Amino acid sequence: MNRKERIVLLILGSIGCLASPVVAQSRDDRQVWGSVKVEKELTRRWRVAGEYQMRFEENASKLRGHYFSAEAGYRFFKFLEGEAEYRFIASPERTANRVRINLIAKARIRKVTFSWRTGLQRQFEEFADADADPQVRDYWRNRFQAKWKFVKHWEVFGAWEPFYRIDPDGNDSKFDRLRYTAGLEWEFVENHHFGASYLYQPQINRRNPRVFHIFNFEYAWKIPYKKNKKKQPTEQK
Repeated sequence: MNRKERIVLLILGSIGCLASPVVAQSRDDRQVWGSVKVEKELTRRWRVAGEYQMRFEENASKLRGHYFSAEAGYRFFKFLEGEAEYRFIASPERTANRVRINLIAKARIRKVTFSWRTGLQRQFEEFADADADPQVRDYWRNRFQAKWKFVKHWEVFGAWEPFYRIDPDGNDSKFDRLRYTAGLEWEFVENHHFGASYLYQPQINRRNPRVFHIFNFEYAWKIPYKKNKKKQPTEQK
């Protein structure tokens, strides 16, 4: 077994160890998420992306919903990017429309890239139950991430993200959940990526809080920008 294989097995084993001690708690729920994403760089500064995701809950026995997302990003500087995202959510119990605006700052030290994503999010929800009132939820989210390219085509990453719920009246604004992530990304063919990660997401500052253990799998096709070379006019003889 070579060095790369040992590192991959160690990372996958660590993710499994993080998940295994906590899944037995009664209010815990294991979920499985799967997504397909296509991202295209339009210029050296602009990019767009579309994504489809399915989520399963109640120990992966029930479909939670279908998630359709579209986003656009603009690079202001090498270290700073702006991003806008729209998401439509459809499930048997509800439909939702979500918009989010982010700023992403990055710094690279050797093979490790550190990033901080801060953003405001608003979600409009309508429920299948006619007696349930529509809801509007506002959040301020901050994700701190480190990504290490330990060998060619392989990256490992970890992240921490608190969710701060904003009460429009200002009476009940608070942090209500945390998200810890550990994962691995593999570029198996040029520009084609597969990722697997484990998300530990406890609710906080709530009555009867729950803990979610999420196993996330994703495929991404990242199309880089290629500047068209102008053809030189041919000389007529």
